[in-house]
Amino acid sequence: MAIKGADFWGVYEKADLVETVFYNVNLLAYKSSKKSVSSLLEDAAQKAPAKIALVCQEQKLSYSELLEKVIVMASNLKEKYQLLPGERVAVLMGNRLEFVVSIFAISYLGAVACALNARLAPREITYMLKDSGSRILISEDAWVNKLKAYLPETDVQTVINIMDTGGNLIELDGKIVDFFTLFNRKIPRANRYMVDPALPAMLLYTSGTTGKPKGVILTHFNIINSVISYAKVLHLSKEDNTVIAVPLFYVTGLLAQLFLFIYLGGTTYIMREFHTRDLLQLIEEKEITFFHAATAIYNILLQAKDREQYSMRSLKMALCGGAPISRSSIRKLIEWMPWLDFRTVYGLTESSSPATIFPHKRIFDKQDTAGIPIPVVELKIIDNQGNQLPVGEIGEIALKGAVIVPGYWNKVQETQQTFKDGWLLTGDLGRIDADGFLYILDRKKDMIIRGGENIYSSEVENVLLEHPKIIEAAVVGIPDPVMGEELKACVVLKPGECLTAEDIQDWARAFLAKFKAPRYVEFYDCLPRNANGKILKAALKTN
Repeated sequence: MAIKGADFWGVYEKADLVETVFYNVNLLAYKSSKKSVSSLLEDAAQKAPAKIALVCQEQKLSYSELLEKVIVMASNLKEKYQLLPGERVAVLMGNRLEFVVSIFAISYLGAVACALNARLAPREITYMLKDSGSRILISEDAWVNKLKAYLPETDVQTVINIMDTGGNLIELDGKIVDFFTLFNRKIPRANRYMVDPALPAMLLYTSGTTGKPKGVILTHFNIINSVISYAKVLHLSKEDNTVIAVPLFYVTGLLAQLFLFIYLGGTTYIMREFHTRDLLQLIEEKEITFFHAATAIYNILLQAKDREQYSMRSLKMALCGGAPISRSSIRKLIEWMPWLDFRTVYGLTESSSPATIFPHKRIFDKQDTAGIPIPVVELKIIDNQGNQLPVGEIGEIALKGAVIVPGYWNKVQETQQTFKDGWLLTGDLGRIDADGFLYILDRKKDMIIRGGENIYSSEVENVLLEHPKIIEAAVVGIPDPVMGEELKACVVLKPGECLTAEDIQDWARAFLAKFKAPRYVEFYDCLPRNANGKILKAALKTN
């Protein structure tokens, strides 16, 4: 039998769970999850209209002001551009209030928001515009100028542009309109479209290390179950607030913070860009209580020499996901903020952000695990034939539940390969212990086989990251005529530090079996990453 998250949580976290069917799959979901994304904002505005919902630099909006902007923008989109339910609308911009207003306005009409990664190249964005079939693109003029040569290849008929540069814009055959013309209050007000929660709310494109990006279909049902799961499991309330330091076009910023805090009725501070001291200052001045970020951001914060100058006493809870975090980093975070409820979380875009979360009770010998399944998720470990493996054995992590998306946009074959009988095959290798805790070991494709021995790169990387002079490490397998593969460690040292390859090999041998120590060591100023911040191990193998 698969491990059911509902078996591991208490009465509060499991309250309101009901059995239901989603895309012909029997599962547990929250009773109140049959809503739309835009209803999150309507509910919050009704409960506390005057409360500040969003702050970005000098701009701020109360819940009633935010809802009014959303309704007016939606009304103009419907009246002027005949936006229909189910149509895709691309949103391409950095972190700003206009991003939030656009996403909710699209949802208000039952259309599908395609939040595109603003860190990508124009050719990559063009592929996503073509794949999604977006007729409308909402963007900012720096991006519109970059896309001028590519837009004729797409279905985009109208570009709605935020003119940050005072109108210094290359015209695109009259297709461009000013974003702020969408706030004409004389337009007849649109009513919120009563969308089926099983229908798509968003497309978020994965930017994997190989192949074309895939548009992940997040339904309203997936998103609402995601935010309720976070709220329940983390015991958050409207009294909490958060700062978003990651891009809003990622599930962490969008679902695990923005949508979550709209659902709670809390206040969200949005950083246009991440800067270490700006973040520390914001946490101190605004008395931030909740934070969620990728491992890399925590490692950067730990390197800030003046971090002790800032008071972090308000910060009650912090979540870390996106990549495993080392025990060394966790220990340093707790030493810096001993009161902090620090939790690891594991999830994917395909799981609408959360799949497992570390529980409230601090268990030090399990602190570097990915926690236990959230109440609406089932989890199992399978072999290459899809057979479930017993506790303790290593295999592929498979997930099922209300947060698991139905598939990929326009990708029938990839959907059939990744989603089987309601189970998401994650491509991640892990194991479960007797207490239900998940250990993430490697990407399936990154496992190294040396002389018949399976070696998980994360195990070696965690040992290297314990070294006081190493800030980043990635381990890859490279071809070897005798052993099949040998280990190569790619290492970034802390500023001003010095190590030799032999020093690193000796360190690894002191903590690992001899065959797990890297034969080769390369030093980098920084490791190559894709637009989503994932280390490009394929590039490290061929370097």
